Amino acid sequence: MKLARKFLLAMSAAAFLVLGVAAWFAARDEMLLFQDDVRHDHGLLADALVRVAQNAWKHGGAGTAASEVISAGSPALGVHTRLVSLAPGASGTEAPMDPGLARTAQPGGGVYAVTARDDRLVSYAALDGPASGWAVEIAESAADRGRLARSLVVRFAALTVALAVAFALVTMFLGGRIIGRPMKLLVAHARSVGRGELGHRTALAQRDELGELAAELDLMSERIAQATARAAAEGEKRLAALQQLRHADRLTTVGKLASGMAHELGTPLNVVHGRARLIEDDGGASPESRRSARIIVEQAERMTALIRRLLDFARRGAPKKESTDLAGIARRCIGLLQPLARKRGASLELTVVDDCCALVDPSAVEQVLTNLVMNALHASPGGGVVEMAVTATRTTPPPDVGGPEASYQRVLVGDHGAGIDPVHLEHIFEPFFTTKGVGEGTGLGLSVAWGIVRDHGGWIAVETAPGEGSRFSVYLPAEESA
Repeated sequence: MKLARKFLLAMSAAAFLVLGVAAWFAARDEMLLFQDDVRHDHGLLADALVRVAQNAWKHGGAGTAASEVISAGSPALGVHTRLVSLAPGASGTEAPMDPGLARTAQPGGGVYAVTARDDRLVSYAALDGPASGWAVEIAESAADRGRLARSLVVRFAALTVALAVAFALVTMFLGGRIIGRPMKLLVAHARSVGRGELGHRTALAQRDELGELAAELDLMSERIAQATARAAAEGEKRLAALQQLRHADRLTTVGKLASGMAHELGTPLNVVHGRARLIEDDGGASPESRRSARIIVEQAERMTALIRRLLDFARRGAPKKESTDLAGIARRCIGLLQPLARKRGASLELTVVDDCCALVDPSAVEQVLTNLVMNALHASPGGGVVEMAVTATRTTPPPDVGGPEASYQRVLVGDHGAGIDPVHLEHIFEPFFTTKGVGEGTGLGLSVAWGIVRDHGGWIAVETAPGEGSRFSVYLPAEESA
């Protein structure tokens, strides 16, 4: 059974009980009041009849007194009066029904009223003096009393039913408004939460316990929605990080394979280089053969240099800072990445403005510039230009780095691509953050570059605009500042 119906039935039953008890007490009080009124009326009439009977007895005897008392009655109104003897068994008279009435109805005893067998309300008043032993009897039909009782019962029953029905209707209306409707909203809210619809709100404006419960349910739904969103975001981040870690692991494997292949290619290249030298030094060979042998020697030396650079770049070791020409590192970086640029239809340009020496780890700085140039090549459209510039400058570090104004060497790497979305700009140096497709990047390049530059006491500044490309400036302390 619904809570509102239980509340309605309980309140209705309580109303019926209270109103029924109130009606019973009211009917009893009315009957007692009616009896008091009848007794009072009989008392007044008895006093008058006693004086009339005693006066008639004095002048005419018992017969005259009896006639006077009988004529004082009003049979049309149901009131009968007569003179009776108090002696039991007296002829011509009707003795009282209760033997104890004779003692009560003695002179000075007042009026005594009883209900006789013939459904009459009877009162007796004793005479004194010469008429001692006689009493005036006043008999009134009890039909009026019965009608009054029935009318009281009907009236109070109708009033009780009317009040109970009205109370039930009011209780039904208020119960529906105060309990029924809020409970339906709360149940609907709970069901929506169970279905996962966390955006549902009860919108219950009551300022009571149900209103507080609705507010807490809304707050709970909001918190669950936020927690679910956070969990989903964390899950996506973890999945992306896992994919990046797997990709980084694949890259590590590829790097190891490339390092092994570089070692293995060294011996065949030495053989090719030596044989080409022999042909070039052979005086009996034709000029064309000697020229071809010289080309083979040059290309073999170039391949050996590329392999050596690759091995030096991949070799891990403790950082060793030394006075380094940053322009030379930039040239080596361009030489290493020139084949990749040609494959993508892009070109690399280097501008050296000043003699830029810094106290750095050459291999670490080369790794930084390589990562920046590779990112610029990925961001450049076909036929684009990636610019590098090495200059000396004097500037003040940003607040997150701190420090006074000093001399720095600046290496600029810029492209003319689509630029960086402002939403992504504040995350580009975070580990595993990348906007490239799966398999195109690990999201570690800029993070590693940032860490290396910060270890050298510098920083990386970014300038970007949508549709105009990006410019990464690496600031490293000049040699005298370092």
